[in-house]
Amino acid sequence: LRLAETATHLTRQVAAGRAGVLKLGFTAASAYDFLPRLVTALRQRLPEVTLALREMVSKDQLEELLAGRIDAALVRPPVTHPDLTAVRALAEPLVVALPAGHPLAVRDALAPGEIGGEPLVAYAPNEARYFHDLILGLLTEAGIQPRIVQQLTQIHAILALVRAAVGIALVPAAAESLHVEGVVFRPLALPAPRPVELVLAWRRDGDDPLIARLVAILSALSPA
Repeated sequence: LRLAETATHLTRQVAAGRAGVLKLGFTAASAYDFLPRLVTALRQRLPEVTLALREMVSKDQLEELLAGRIDAALVRPPVTHPDLTAVRALAEPLVVALPAGHPLAVRDALAPGEIGGEPLVAYAPNEARYFHDLILGLLTEAGIQPRIVQQLTQIHAILALVRAAVGIALVPAAAESLHVEGVVFRPLALPAPRPVELVLAWRRDGDDPLIARLVAILSALSPA
């Protein structure tokens, strides 16, 4: 009888989006700050939901999402496939990462023109296309031809080269939470905001009530 009651309770919880398994993809950079906050909120509000987390680049997440191997994805925009829908999960500013002894490290904030002549550790155009396009776009708008010395994919690897004084870098503000020794961060002063965005994507034809719960929690966590 107890087993039957438990099964009935679980069935009702799953139907209400309060139990079950949620397969969620995420990018490596989202794990620096946003993902821990989201996971904490999910565990508090949906304690009977089991999270199955998978770290992947955005392109791979979207492929897994379309194939039905994950339920939702935390990816970089844009999400243009007609079978997917998305909402913004996070918008954060870019900051300048510099070696601790760099002359510009004494400044409170830096404008693009002040970093234009510096060697730049940039993002790979294929594997990290979102960041590559965002940063080259804003530098081009400022009339700067960047002096790129290295192109990498992961932010922690970029910060390692900044620490070694290979160059400076533009990274999302969440990278400060890594506390890389020998690297300092300064705000990037822009004439108009150019935030780093993260979106939550899922399949349009999905009817999983857990997705609605996830979107509601996300809205409370990151109000527009």
